Amino acid sequence: MKHARSLFSALLVAALPLASLAGGPIKVELGAGSAGVALSGYGFSPLMVQRSYWFAPLAAYQQWHAQNPSLPDALAGLDLNRPGDQALAAPLLRAFSRQDLSLQYDLPGIAKLDVAKAQALNGVLVEAVRQAARRSRSKIEQVAGQLLRQARQREGDADALAAAQAFLRKAAALYGEQAGSDSISQAEQQVGSMVESLRGKKVEQTVDAGAAALQTAAALPTHNSVSLADFKGKTFLQALTDPSGIKAKLDEAEQAQFTFADAGELVATIHGHFEPRVVSRLTSLFTDGEDGLITLAQALQGRQATPKTAAGIIADQLKSSQLLAKPGEIGLAAVKLAPVLSLASGAGTLVSVDGGIYNYQFGYKPGGEDDRAAQNQDVKSGRGYSVSPGMKALDPSDNDYLEALGQYIKEEDPTDFIAAILNLLANCDVSGAAGLSRAGQALFSHFVAIYIAEADRYAMTGEKTHSWQEDLLEVTLLSAFGAKSGVVLRDGRLVDGVPKDWFALGRKTATNPHPGSGIGETRRDRRRLQAAATQAVEQDNPELIEAIVAALGSLAQGDAIHSLAAFLNDSQNQEKVGQKAAALIKAFKEFAAGLYNGADQIRISVQQSLQ
Repeated sequence: MKHARSLFSALLVAALPLASLAGGPIKVELGAGSAGVALSGYGFSPLMVQRSYWFAPLAAYQQWHAQNPSLPDALAGLDLNRPGDQALAAPLLRAFSRQDLSLQYDLPGIAKLDVAKAQALNGVLVEAVRQAARRSRSKIEQVAGQLLRQARQREGDADALAAAQAFLRKAAALYGEQAGSDSISQAEQQVGSMVESLRGKKVEQTVDAGAAALQTAAALPTHNSVSLADFKGKTFLQALTDPSGIKAKLDEAEQAQFTFADAGELVATIHGHFEPRVVSRLTSLFTDGEDGLITLAQALQGRQATPKTAAGIIADQLKSSQLLAKPGEIGLAAVKLAPVLSLASGAGTLVSVDGGIYNYQFGYKPGGEDDRAAQNQDVKSGRGYSVSPGMKALDPSDNDYLEALGQYIKEEDPTDFIAAILNLLANCDVSGAAGLSRAGQALFSHFVAIYIAEADRYAMTGEKTHSWQEDLLEVTLLSAFGAKSGVVLRDGRLVDGVPKDWFALGRKTATNPHPGSGIGETRRDRRRLQAAATQAVEQDNPELIEAIVAALGSLAQGDAIHSLAAFLNDSQNQEKVGQKAAALIKAFKEFAAGLYNGADQIRISVQQSLQ
């Protein structure tokens, strides 16, 4: 807190001239070490000041104003002793508050701002609100969700349609000024046409389309991007290895230089684009929580880095400070901080999937090492963050995915979800995601983010080792049975369990003294269960297994699930995958439905076969 108090003292000194300009007294009392602070005229208690609720938004505002010196100081035109002027200043302070960087009032409420008073302040307040709104997507999504609920309640109401259109126009006005992007304005025009043509029809379709367009347009401006839709008709592996495909983009982004963003903008972007638990994981690294994150951001702003060097630069800064709650874990903290701080500063790769479903990928080494020890280090690089409607960026671990998968299958039939995955992998057709529930879309987004990461790591080794993307697909298919029946295989025995039990820690070896962990560690038991489940399905539906064999050519050890994963990930086999895509998707959708609907009988058959 010493740093916070000294910063606050500096801010008070900088703010003293405002007292005479505002025409009202600002009482300042500084005790020893600036610990005793009292302000009259701002309505903040000393306790709130000491907890830094006040000076952070003012610091952010002053920093913004210093970058816009041609504009007068908005606060200088206000008497902050008067409730009316305090109310007018509140949106300004809230706009720059790290507690709520997305504004604490509805976007339509911006239109109700007292424009006459704002213009009297030479447009500073309006511009400040607009800049803050442009930095954040979260409030846009919240208002879209509110609007959607209202529209559903007033289905077919022309006024509700008009409200949806007005919202999109306001969003276009705020976001349309972003450098290098006019997609929001285009979305507004497209949805405007839809509103006109769909009057009297379901409002949900219109608002959903507008919300999806806004969400896609408001993605972080990463170094480069790639859209899976551009590869429709090709296999996922072809999209990964194409000269302009996913791996090429990841390798390029790893070497690309970026500049750490302005501290205020950086923290605003983190809050606006990442899930609260991601932010919490970062702030928990610091003794002073978010104050520590802000201090680090201030030290980093303007510095240049690449994804390859970012963690080292952050570690060096942490060494020269006393910010961390655990000073002995500087390296680990830097590795955790680097992806989010870098993505929020414009680094990394955006992978667009469908509408509001996309992911960010960051920090993957290109691979190609012949040395096994070097390969084992390469495949530990990289981080993926998934985004879906209603969910900000979240970096799902194997455990996160397996837990969400188990919960999803408890509540919904996974057949359409699995079919959407197979369509993606067989011919880059992502249209199946649109028909999933919000929970299904979030799970689909998690799957894609993890699958891309694991497929890239497999490519790093020359497709020789670490085919973890196969494990991800296999456990997803098997869970149609396992999660429904509540069983896993452990040491050859069928026991009660959930998908998360397929995760395990790795084993140390001479070439890999620091192993990771993951789904692949339970591969032996899982594939034995997969083969037993395949046999059980064949007993009930032999024609289906015949169709699967016809599409794949054969079944490895009687395991239809692993045979599919290996077939899809064989780079020498991709033309055949494209030719067989329709048959594969149809057969394995039926296979998944059989696993799910026949889970109880399959459990009995599997138990008997294992005895």
